[in-house]
Amino acid sequence: MAQQSAEERVKSAEHQAYTIVEEAQSRAERLVTEAQSKAEQLAGNAESRVESAHSEIARLDQIKKQMIAELRGFHSRLGSILDAEQSEGGAARQRDQVAAGEQG
Repeated sequence: MAQQSAEERVKSAEHQAYTIVEEAQSRAERLVTEAQSKAEQLAGNAESRVESAHSEIARLDQIKKQMIAELRGFHSRLGSILDAEQSEGGAARQRDQVAAGEQG
């Protein structure tokens, strides 16, 4: 009977060990599944942020191009105004010189 009891204890210990291993494997599989799910979620969030950043860069680039075009137009108009003022100033000086010559 003592021998049977020892065998039963060995079988019981083997069964407990097997149960512990199965539970550990099951828990490890759950942890891996959770980690994979979290990794996919993080990757999706990262992709979304990258897409948003690309859209923002494109929007800012368009604004930059518009501002450059507006500045070039402003520069052109300013140049025309300055040219006109110089022309008018030169014509006024000529009139003054002609008038001064006629009086003198």
